[in-house]
Amino acid sequence: MIWMFGKVGSTGLLINKFLSAGQKLWETTITGTPEIDAIEYGFYETMNKILGLADAISPLRKYSSGVSSYEGHLYLATYSYPGSSLWIHQFTGSGELISRFKLDSEVELYSIFDMDFDERRIFVVTAETEIRAYYF
Repeated sequence: MIWMFGKVGSTGLLINKFLSAGQKLWETTITGTPEIDAIEYGFYETMNKILGLADAISPLRKYSSGVSSYEGHLYLATYSYPGSSLWIHQFTGSGELISRFKLDSEVELYSIFDMDFDERRIFVVTAETEIRAYYF
């Protein structure tokens, strides 16, 4: 499975899920998730500071990795930066956002993850190169 996303004006975040053969399975626009809004706000605040120092271009990343379940659910990790919580959003096979998992740690969590759906665990890489398991 392949997923992709992009910004759709000010109406929200467009997410598409495709089969590797190129067939689109679903498309949805999500709005109103505080963790995504915080990523966007932090990005623009940082870019304003950087642009004051030098000309720079950097893409706004809201999601950075994802996993599909056997049932066709899509799990996407929000882009994380030092001091932020890692959020994983669960979408149904038709693209409906149904769950949001917040993972906190005293050590920075990267948005590199995998899931064991049988044991209901999320495995996440930390800044100290550990792999941590979280139950969901």
